[in-house]
Amino acid sequence: MDPMNNNRDLNDGKTGGGDDRLPVAQGTRSFIPLPSDVSVLPEERVLKIARFNNGIYWKSAGVFIFAALLMTRVFNLGLFLMIVAAIMFGVAYITKHYLLLMLTNKRVLLRSGLIRMDTVQLPIERLESIEIERTLPGMIMGYGSIVLTGTGSRVMGVPFVDQPHIFRRLADQVVYKHNNPTNEGM
Repeated sequence: MDPMNNNRDLNDGKTGGGDDRLPVAQGTRSFIPLPSDVSVLPEERVLKIARFNNGIYWKSAGVFIFAALLMTRVFNLGLFLMIVAAIMFGVAYITKHYLLLMLTNKRVLLRSGLIRMDTVQLPIERLESIEIERTLPGMIMGYGSIVLTGTGSRVMGVPFVDQPHIFRRLADQVVYKHNNPTNEGM
C-alpha cells in the first residue's frame, strides 16, 4: 500500500488511518506535515501555516560576534559569552521548532512556549483583529510579530513570522468570507 494514498484528500473526502499530513488546498497533491498535537476538524482546510524567519537567531549571532571580538582582549569573559551565545542559539532553535501559527477556514491555531506549552484555538468568529508589529531588525530581515486579538480581551503574540502581511491578508479574507457568506467573490 502506498503511504501517499493513505492521506486525507480534500478532493474525495476520505480520511486515511492516522496520517499527520494534510493537503495544502483543494485540487493539489502537496502535503503539509502537521504536528501530532494538532487535529483538523471535519470540513476544515488548512490555508496557511506561518513560516518563521531565521531572524530569530540574530541576537545569538550578535552575542557570538561580540564574544569573538572580546576573546582577543579578555579571554575568559569572551569564552563565557560564547557559551551564552550557544545557549541563546539553542533556545532560539527550539523556539522556532515548537512555534506554530496555522490558519484554516474555520479557526486560527497558535502553539507557543518551551517550558509551558500554550496551545490556543481561536474560532474565526471570535477573531477581533490581527496586527503586525515590526522592529528595525524585523524590517531589515523581513519578519514581524503577529498579534491576534480575540473577543474577551485575549491577546496572543507570535514573534518572527516570515512575511506576516501575507498571513494577515489571508486571515482578513477568511474573516470577510465568514462575515459575508453570500459574497463568493473571494
